[in-house]
Parts: sequence; C-alpha cells; structure tokens
Amino acid sequence: MTKLLPRLAIICLLVTLCASCSRAPIRYTTNDNFELFISRENHHRTLRDFERELRVHRVYNVVPTYQLLLQGTDWRNNGLPQFAFPPSELWPNMIATLKFMQRFIIPVIGQVNVVSGFRTSAYNRVAGGAPRSRHLLFSALDVKPQSPISRARLHRQLKQIWQVHGKGMNVGLGLYSGSRFHIDTGGYRQW
Repeated sequence: MTKLLPRLAIICLLVTLCASCSRAPIRYTTNDNFELFISRENHHRTLRDFERELRVHRVYNVVPTYQLLLQGTDWRNNGLPQFAFPPSELWPNMIATLKFMQRFIIPVIGQVNVVSGFRTSAYNRVAGGAPRSRHLLFSALDVKPQSPISRARLHRQLKQIWQVHGKGMNVGLGLYSGSRFHIDTGGYRQW
C-alpha cells in the first residue's frame, strides 16, 4: 500500500496538469513553428540542401535559417503560412544579400533579426508588397537590429554603407519606421 501511494499521487498530478494544459492555448515560438512547417510539408531534404548551399558560400548562420524563410510578421492576420521555401534556382539571390549583410551591415550595426525574407506572391499581395518585390525573388530581407540604436543613427550608418558599398553589389536599401529596414541585391536604389 505504501508503494502504491506515491504512484497514485504522481498519476493524479499528471492528470491535473494535463487537464489544465488542455484548456490553455498552445503557444509556439517561431522556431517551433518552423519545425512544424518542415515536418508537415516534408521539407527535410530541401532544408538540408539549402543549408548546405549556405555553408558552401560561407553565409550559414549570418542569420538563423528559419528567419530567411519567414514570410512576414502578420501571417496570423492574413491567414497565410508563416514560412515558405523558395525554388532552388532563387537561392543564389539570397547568398549575395547575406554576403552584403555579413561584410558590411552586421559589423557596423550588430546582429539583426529578419522579420520578412522569402514571400510567395499571395503573401506579398496581401501584405501590400510591391508587385515586383525582391522578396518574391529571394533577394530581400526586412530586418531589425537586435541591439537598441536610435533611428537617426541607424539611418545614417545604413546610408553611408549603401553609398560606399551598395553600387558594387547592386544593393537596394529601404528605410522604414522605427528601426526596421530593407536590404536586397536586386538593383542599386534607395527609398
């Protein structure tokens, strides 16, 4: 009887925990959602090939892979998938953008978080993206610095980087509200 009592207590505790958890909504982190996306869509091989390509070009982990495939931050509101995989023929476009980030942006402003990478045409349309957005071609990233920085200082530094190095790498730079900005390697321009 004394051996049975602790087992019963553990079972009761587990039942109570499970019952309370079933009423609470499950909240996933972006990385958890990415793991679900890879599993549900059976993208294991594509992910492995894509990450191999990033390693070959020495841009693996400039930013986490899942951030490159993040369509945007408003995916819950528009009912479209949070992540999407671009066709492999577009992968070289992102390599060039990551090289620019790695060589020029990150050394000056520090690490960044990508808030939008590749977008499907449906997502881009609903998000109000330009019809010829470089996100559709997997050459664009919308990012935010991880460390606090004033908007004025961020814009000054980004404009200087773009003026000195942008033309040679065909870089587009977009400056948005707050600390969010756009970088792509699909044409030398700035807005």
